[in-house]
Amino acid sequence: MRTVQNAMALMFQRGKANMSTEDLEGLASLSDYAADEARRLSVVCEGLGCLIDYDGRNPTGAGNFRDGEDVSALVFALGHSFDVLAGMVHVGDEATFEANRRKQEVRP
Repeated sequence: MRTVQNAMALMFQRGKANMSTEDLEGLASLSDYAADEARRLSVVCEGLGCLIDYDGRNPTGAGNFRDGEDVSALVFALGHSFDVLAGMVHVGDEATFEANRRKQEVRP
């Protein structure tokens, strides 16, 4: 398993048959949570961009990103966050689809 997104997708695929429609509807909200988190990360990235820009333009710098190791750790952390968000969206969308499919089966 290479990513959190893949792990979440696998767990959902294996477990959805044992979930109630109520459980699925709860998981469907992951898409909304992911959108909220993406907005928060956008604000964080803007702030980080300003810090990195400041460090690059000023000899004393703000002290936040002095070398490649600092920047790479930040980028890896952001990449992980986006992978988690993608997993949340995937599971949320799949849960919505499955809950709606079940509701259609029940209708006469």
